[in-house]
Amino acid sequence: GVQTCALPILVNKLIFKKFQVKKLLMTTIMSKIYEGVNKITNEPVAMKLEKIGGVYDLLESEAYFLLLLRGFGIPRVISFGKIKNYKILVEELLGPSIYFIMNIKKYHFQLQSFRH
Repeated sequence: GVQTCALPILVNKLIFKKFQVKKLLMTTIMSKIYEGVNKITNEPVAMKLEKIGGVYDLLESEAYFLLLLRGFGIPRVISFGKIKNYKILVEELLGPSIYFIMNIKKYHFQLQSFRH
C-alpha cells in the first residue's frame, strides 16, 4: 500500500501562538494538512506540516508559488515558518478538495461545472 508520512498529530495545539489546530483533514506521503482557526480574527485556515529534510521538501516552494500566483481560487498565504524539525504553511481555507468531491461525494463534473 501507499505509505503516509509519520508526522506528529497536532489537534488542539497552537501554532505560531495564534493558529488553533481543529482537525486533521488529510495525510499524504509528504505532509499532514489540518483545518484550524486564527484565534485573533476567527478566520478559518488550512495548515500544512512537512518534516524538514524529508524525502520531499516542497512546502517552502509551494508557499513561494502561492505568493506569486495570488488571485481568485488561489489560497492566500497567511504565514510560513519552522517549528522544531517541521515547516508549517498557514493558508486561507478554501472549499472542499477535488479529491473529496470526486471520491467521497461521488460527484461527476459536467460542462456546467466550469461555467463562472
